[in-house]
Amino acid sequence: MNNFPSRTVQAGVTLLNVSGEYHLTIITANGSVQVYLPKVSDLMDYRKNSLGAYLELEAIRFIDASNLAGTNNITFFPASGDLINGATSLIVNINGTSGILIPSSNTGWMALLSAGGAGGSGYIIAQNQGTPLPQQPVIDFVGAGVTATNAGGKTIVTINGGGGTGATGATGATGASATNGATGATGATGGTGATGAAGAGGGSLTAYGYAVGQSSTTIIPNANVIFDLGATPFANTGFTSVPAAGGTAFVVATTGVYEFNFQVAGIPQTATSLQFAIYVNNAAFPTNAPAYEFRSNLSEIVGDVLLVVGNGLINLTAGDSVTLRNRTLSGTNEVSVTGGEASVNRALSLKRIA
Repeated sequence: MNNFPSRTVQAGVTLLNVSGEYHLTIITANGSVQVYLPKVSDLMDYRKNSLGAYLELEAIRFIDASNLAGTNNITFFPASGDLINGATSLIVNINGTSGILIPSSNTGWMALLSAGGAGGSGYIIAQNQGTPLPQQPVIDFVGAGVTATNAGGKTIVTINGGGGTGATGATGATGASATNGATGATGATGGTGATGAAGAGGGSLTAYGYAVGQSSTTIIPNANVIFDLGATPFANTGFTSVPAAGGTAFVVATTGVYEFNFQVAGIPQTATSLQFAIYVNNAAFPTNAPAYEFRSNLSEIVGDVLLVVGNGLINLTAGDSVTLRNRTLSGTNEVSVTGGEASVNRALSLKRIA
């Protein structure tokens, strides 16, 4: 240790280099002292190049020889980019403090202090919720419930009242039932509550559709009626789809009770009545199918235009496809419808009523 020269540092600013100024006698009698440390990496490189290795015991040592650091502080400043005890400076403000500065990394110093020449080192780093505080040789714990003692070479600090919530205790016995008290006076009438939301409007339909045909065509036996105008003449709503021009089917979006109406004006292939039915998913309705099949009047003269009309109620399920089917002569007779006039010769409407 005595291979390295000592240096006396007076009041004012002192710059240390890397040439071996490790033992500092600091005179604080004439004023405050500022000591600027060499860059840690430069110091370590110098010692390694000159001695072949760097020893931590060869760190910078100092003492407040004037015993006046409490009045004239000693401040150590690390080089740019370095820290000392995690901070950008170290202030010594206790009379007679001695200490040692040890490189702790390529960019950091660790300072160990002994106050008043009493020997031993102070606490290395004190932090406030992870943020380093300027080092002092004394840490004072205050507040209710704090107990600090020295034992076994360390300081033990006990802070009461910081434990977690304990387990819930056992439920106590049920207390005796109290006697009912006298009925209190009637309270004042409360203010009028907020107006409730408006109820659903009555009488409005949530689904309705109307498809028509005007052109001349032949409706083949047991086939769905094709509506050349489709559902274009009227704004339809509430269905997954409605017949396009040249289409046949309404596809139901909402399960419910629907009212249907249809009519066909046409000429049967033989002397028989017209017969048309409501079909669901390309089949006769599974319950009481005859209730959804209608016939016209009967003419003995082949070529007479007959009119069949049907209406009623039907339960439909979301996803059902509803069509109008030619069932004339049990589905064996074709029907001719004639257009050319500004009138409808076939039509089908649906509306949901419940």
